[in-house]
Amino acid sequence: MRPDHETAETFELLRPVWESIISDFVSRDRKERFLFLAGSRKRQITLCRELLHVASDFEPESILPLPRSCTLQTVAASLRQHGAAEPCWTMSIMPHVHGRQLSADDALKEVFNTSKESLLYFPSAHVAYYEGAHDERAVLVRKK
Repeated sequence: MRPDHETAETFELLRPVWESIISDFVSRDRKERFLFLAGSRKRQITLCRELLHVASDFEPESILPLPRSCTLQTVAASLRQHGAAEPCWTMSIMPHVHGRQLSADDALKEVFNTSKESLLYFPSAHVAYYEGAHDERAVLVRKK
């Protein structure tokens, strides 16, 4: 589902997820902007484009970079090591992936090694997987 085509019901379901992602990982100086964008269904596409474009908007302490050579299994193991458990919420520039609740395995298969800006969020553990353009990959862990 494209962010600009979310229904009012879907938006209300997803808004707390986006707000948690922002609260958990976004740097202090960018939080206010992203919370503003998350507060409106019409601004969802801008939220996705801006938040997922580069990892520099995330708190540096939250970013655990992954090497370009990492495998899907390496990413899955790292997420499990940090407590990631179902459900997994997806935020992505890919319309068929965005705004879905998937299993970790299915979500990783959709976004891993695509170089399409995506974030897989595991709210129970406050852990995420970030796949950015230019082979940028990281596990995000909420700083304590």
